[in-house]
Amino acid sequence: MAGLAIRVLVAEDYEPLRRFVSATIEKLPQLQIIGEASDGLAALQKAQELQAEMILLDINLPKLNGFEVARRIRDHSPQLKIIFLSMDRCFWFALHDGERETWRLAELLGTLRSDREFLRDYDARLDTRLTENRMAVRDENGCLVEPPDPIEAARALPVYHEIVREIEAEFADRAVSVLQRAGLHAWRNPVGHIAVGA
Repeated sequence: MAGLAIRVLVAEDYEPLRRFVSATIEKLPQLQIIGEASDGLAALQKAQELQAEMILLDINLPKLNGFEVARRIRDHSPQLKIIFLSMDRCFWFALHDGERETWRLAELLGTLRSDREFLRDYDARLDTRLTENRMAVRDENGCLVEPPDPIEAARALPVYHEIVREIEAEFADRAVSVLQRAGLHAWRNPVGHIAVGA
């Protein structure tokens, strides 16, 4: 059965999440973890070297973001299945694999991430909240890793989602402004989500 398992690479810079995903996948007989990567360049290299058939790919990887990794993989290994992996619930991370909408959302995220001021402020706010809650710190390579005294694992996921909801609300209006400056018809709908028209 192991010979029939899909060969999976996990590319995620937040070490606790990377370990959790790998441990979860190891329990599934149809999937086999063949490696892990904590940055985009390593993800590209390992996907090729280890002959991955599927990659679980974080969007916000250091050195090379997940969308650029996905674009390069699509150019050279179009058969490799890409699944965007993120715990974030924000509009700009709400992606799923395999549909045309995924790449449209990827373009929108690329627009947001190309605004250096927005990206700097968003990342700084997220880093601050993760550090305050003993969830992660950035190492010398820019990767998110566990702090010396991490939060208890059982509390981590609910706290993380609370942080993301808080930051989503805080940055949604700015995200709309960035998209509008890029010439897109963007607005916040009545329930507060970001919407983008054709």
